[in-house]
Amino acid sequence: MQSPSPPAACTGDAVISGSILVIGADGQVGSVTSRYLAEQGGKVIGTTRRAATTNAGDDRLFFDLSLPAEDWPELPLVDAAVICTAATRINECENDPDGTAVVNLHAPVALAEKLTRQGTMAVFLSTTGVFDFTRPFRRHDEAPSPVSAYGRQKAEAEACILKLDGKTAVLRLTRIMGPDMPLLRTWCAELAAGREITAYEDAFIAPITAAFAARMIHEIVSREVEGMFHASGDEDQPYTALAGELVCAMGADISLVTTAKGGLPHYPTANAPRYTTLDMSREEEMFGVPAPSSLATMRETVEFLVRGGPAA
Repeated sequence: MQSPSPPAACTGDAVISGSILVIGADGQVGSVTSRYLAEQGGKVIGTTRRAATTNAGDDRLFFDLSLPAEDWPELPLVDAAVICTAATRINECENDPDGTAVVNLHAPVALAEKLTRQGTMAVFLSTTGVFDFTRPFRRHDEAPSPVSAYGRQKAEAEACILKLDGKTAVLRLTRIMGPDMPLLRTWCAELAAGREITAYEDAFIAPITAAFAARMIHEIVSREVEGMFHASGDEDQPYTALAGELVCAMGADISLVTTAKGGLPHYPTANAPRYTTLDMSREEEMFGVPAPSSLATMRETVEFLVRGGPAA
């Protein structure tokens, strides 16, 4: 990788004129990114690991990162590629570290190497989970300190990809939140039935939407900037705040929310994350894009859910 690109003054939304390959175009971030990049003028080619969906009339390519590299399809020559596919469930990565490392580490690195050799810019999506959640607003240049198998896989992949010759970038994301979030849908159903829900007051998130992640990907790809980038909410909020926003949007009784301590049951450490925010000073300087409000993201998401609106 070349030296990180210097800051450039923000001149408004950049227009994409080239071709972009989105690996995992039917995922939560990949689907929104594909639409957003196409709207910005890019020629987008998406991949899917669902073979049944690659039928007549569907222009997505079948590509399963869990397959051996020799079984990968011939990929089109494109200007940039965004690697969105990942095994993100914390407990799955803990229970099967070798299997999930194929999708989170080994395959993305091999793919990025293949792409950069053919002159394609490779953008790898990573996570705030490369840190140990003991301090807020982790810097771009801080050494990773993961406490989960998922975080360790992503941290190693980041390092390998950024060392490659050619153009590479890593975008770390905090929690992606949308109306399809299983926890929100479960809570919504329980509250609608007049039943209590439990929200942890000592587990925190700094959520962003898939649309915001797509915007950051667009900024990186359209400006062809390299190095490490962050997309984060502006502050950590407890799950009790999310529950409160949902109750308000539904007009439910706040007494139905039971608060609890003890972190998240599936998390491998003694306590769930306390600080998940990432520093976005570089992104604000380069792109003119500040960190979005975590609380506003929660509020807008639950309002979409209650209204039956589209996922963002």
